[in-house]
Amino acid sequence: MKKTVLSALILSVLLIPGLSSAAVIAENGRSDYDIVIAEGAPKATRYAALELANYLKKVTGAEAKIVQRKASGRKAIYIGAHKDLPKTADFDPAQYQGKERFRIAELPGGDISIMGANCDFEPLSHKYADFGLLFGTYEFIERFLGVRWYTPGEFGECFEKLDKAETSGLPIDQTPAYSTRDYWPYVWNEFTTREAQVFNRRLRGFGLKEGSSNHSMLDFYFLYHETDPDIFALRPDGKREFGVFKPGTKSFITHPQYCFTNPKFLKIYCDAIDAYYAKDPKIVKMWKHKHPDDRLVHVTPDDVFRLAKCHCENCVKMLQPKSDRAEMSNLVYTFVKKVAEHVQKKYPDKKVICLAYEKYYYPPDFKLPSNVIISICVQPSIMRFGSKSARESFEKVLKMWSEKVDEISVWHYMLPYRNTYPYYLPHIADEWFRAYPKIKGCFIELNDCGLAGWLSEREMKINPIHKRNKTTTDLGQNHLTLLASMKAMWGAKYDVQAELDRYYRLFYGPAAEPMKRYFDTAIRQWENVQGGFTGKAIYEEIYPAKVIDTLESAIAEAEKLAPEDSIYRKRIDWIKRSYFNDFKRTARAYQKEAHLSKDTILTCSKAPAPVIDGNLDDPFWQTLPEYKFKRHNAHLAPMYATAFKMGFKADGKLYIGLKATDPQIAAARLNCTDRDTEVFTDDSVEFFFRTDAMPPKAFRNITVNQNGVILDYDTLSGKMNRAYNTSADIKIVRGKDSYTLEMAIPLSEIEVDPAGDSPVFRMNICRSKHSGVAEAHELSCWIPVYRSFHNMSSLPAIRLVGQNDRSIEDFSQPLKVNNSLCIKEKKGKVKSTKTGARLELKNGELLVAYTFPEKTLTKTSYGNLFLTRLIGADLSGGKVVEIRYRNPDPSMSLMATYTYLGSDGKKHSDWIRFCHHEKRDDLSVRSIDLARDGYNAGRRREKKQPSDWKPVKLTYFAIYASTNKQDGTERSYVLDYVRVTDKPAVEKKK
Repeated sequence: MKKTVLSALILSVLLIPGLSSAAVIAENGRSDYDIVIAEGAPKATRYAALELANYLKKVTGAEAKIVQRKASGRKAIYIGAHKDLPKTADFDPAQYQGKERFRIAELPGGDISIMGANCDFEPLSHKYADFGLLFGTYEFIERFLGVRWYTPGEFGECFEKLDKAETSGLPIDQTPAYSTRDYWPYVWNEFTTREAQVFNRRLRGFGLKEGSSNHSMLDFYFLYHETDPDIFALRPDGKREFGVFKPGTKSFITHPQYCFTNPKFLKIYCDAIDAYYAKDPKIVKMWKHKHPDDRLVHVTPDDVFRLAKCHCENCVKMLQPKSDRAEMSNLVYTFVKKVAEHVQKKYPDKKVICLAYEKYYYPPDFKLPSNVIISICVQPSIMRFGSKSARESFEKVLKMWSEKVDEISVWHYMLPYRNTYPYYLPHIADEWFRAYPKIKGCFIELNDCGLAGWLSEREMKINPIHKRNKTTTDLGQNHLTLLASMKAMWGAKYDVQAELDRYYRLFYGPAAEPMKRYFDTAIRQWENVQGGFTGKAIYEEIYPAKVIDTLESAIAEAEKLAPEDSIYRKRIDWIKRSYFNDFKRTARAYQKEAHLSKDTILTCSKAPAPVIDGNLDDPFWQTLPEYKFKRHNAHLAPMYATAFKMGFKADGKLYIGLKATDPQIAAARLNCTDRDTEVFTDDSVEFFFRTDAMPPKAFRNITVNQNGVILDYDTLSGKMNRAYNTSADIKIVRGKDSYTLEMAIPLSEIEVDPAGDSPVFRMNICRSKHSGVAEAHELSCWIPVYRSFHNMSSLPAIRLVGQNDRSIEDFSQPLKVNNSLCIKEKKGKVKSTKTGARLELKNGELLVAYTFPEKTLTKTSYGNLFLTRLIGADLSGGKVVEIRYRNPDPSMSLMATYTYLGSDGKKHSDWIRFCHHEKRDDLSVRSIDLARDGYNAGRRREKKQPSDWKPVKLTYFAIYASTNKQDGTERSYVLDYVRVTDKPAVEKKK
């Protein structure tokens, strides 16, 4: 008896941390160790043994057998419980079960034990279970063999060969800080399902139990929409919110919603819970999405409830409209409370879980029962936590909920929302997940799933191997943040910067230094945000041009250092293909567009006015340029294309024709039926008009939904004034996958006199798509506003010209021009030819193109566009020719040549270069005073020889185009109009 006690005492002393010596696992390609597992070991144990043997071989070259008994003369690495291990608490499986705990220790004689729960579940699955023993094995492989997994598969597997592998710092005893460490998607487009499943376990993913909720009421539609329609949310038009299916499927585009004050719905929901636990086949078959399980009952409204709330009298009474994020809290959580009380009474071992989301993000006025778990959908998302204000915003919400419930988990958004910028926050993620001990569970939404490839125009196609779990390549954007988050949720010490340096070295090899510069730059920019997160802030503050240059040069240098066929080059290509190529395109487009004026000029149309019937088939529209929408917060194409045309006529009306695409138009949100209601909450288009005479932020607004219901108001008094009623004629036609809108509005209604001196107003057109699943929602505009549609700070000036012009060629009518290529040969002889000269008339603009022959010593060439419609223009009242043009080729030079009859009865000729090798991507305006701006007129002034005549009539006007690169390449410029006027739109150039 005394000997046994003494042996136990010696053993316990030997196992005190720091007292055990390092064990040499392998050296010079040999190992004294076998891997020992119990006879009939569970699946997870057997899999853990295979993983350890595999990496011992890969890293050290040593072969380790997997056996069931320790062999004589050999040492053992015990994985899991074994009868040969000491009979103390540290080796008792019961001490580990249900905790995900593992312990790695060295025994007397040099044997090593990895202890954890016995788990017979398949590790390669999305299973919530106790895989503590497997996680302990991965800790061993990471810590003592130096292996890292940065992505699924061999693609992300990194290690350095070791001549000697040994243990240190034993024993190691760990239990996770978060019982749930979940994320979705958990398979990725560029990796196989098996590779992803292995990666998930190596990340120590999922945990013991599900810890977050999701929309749990979808399936009630199928049993109750015909028998009990009154349990569904009442719409303003008196119909019920049943949702809409994708054509030919039973998959919802928009979700059904419910009346939470209807006692019948409460009873149906509680009865369904009871029936599910009783295994009623009808309810089990029906309830597929977030049904009750052995631990949780989900009570979460379906997505987009904020836009499809119930409008019955009882529900409306419970709303708190003055608090945006608590507007629906009392309504939703009263229902949750009643369900929780039912569950508490009948199933005391179960918990009720609900998302804090959208307009029920803040808690209700009352405390919830002790069995309620709230999963806070963290807003602003973790991407914004480089900002102090964002962090403080969340901490406020956490404090509020801590007073209302006993258990809290979180739903984090790590997805980039189709944005392709390089965002990485490993330090912030590590600190954040360790900062709030009250939070015990987390679900991370990693990317935009199956829609993302289409919505963000990514290069990578959707991989059908993943079936419902389709994803794009967003893992490239967030893998470092995900790795740091998972380590922090596990809770053990983790040196973020040391691990980043290891990542650069192992993942990129010879390209480590430039890739370190790339990621360190991105991390620094994102983790030290000072301003906002609009598209404007991202590309001006977080990623200004100099930073983008640094990132781009780092990638280029890395490519040079990594051999073309190496794994390192493939990883760099992965980063580029995942998002960086799109990021460059996006960022450079912003930098280009941000400095281009959207000011525009409308010429008075000579075409017949269109019939306002919603169809854009009148000749009027064919003569006008097209303007395309951008995303509301970036100079990028939106998911759903929208384009419009606009013009005015001498009848004093502004005409706008718009076409909006929507593949899901059958599910359009169209709840408003009465004028001056909240039409902007429907799928709608908003027109904003203002003049500079109005107060700085004032405007007139006309909002129209797809059914033609109008909300019109002004803010001239500083408040919304719905007494304003437009007299505009507006018609909408809905098609299968798009709708068109046609409008005629009197210019006087927006305080514009079209007969005035080149009158100016300002305008924006914005589109709201609120229908479909949340990922399909979108705000888009003609002019990106970067925040609310009501942002009036950067609206373009719309100038009206041409109503009283002496003459105009606006290219809206059949052409009256003569175009040729003129080749100047020896002795000054000019040969004129149509060959090499091309015109293209489209949407009221004329593209003038020339293929200049290769220059030789004996000839040069220039284009000559003779505008015959201007000939005979009366110059007695106005002697200015105004040209609106675009010249995207800096090698092109444009010159106006003209002849006019003077008051002296003689013809006078002159010329002037109005665009000399200038790149003009936007439409520019140049005004030319025929009497004073030409070369000859200037020479006369220099010689003090003022003319004694005045221009009377224009007899010739042409535009010459030349290039300093006569290389056989076609080059072109564009004309919008050329007019003779006494009211120029811009000041004459002096």
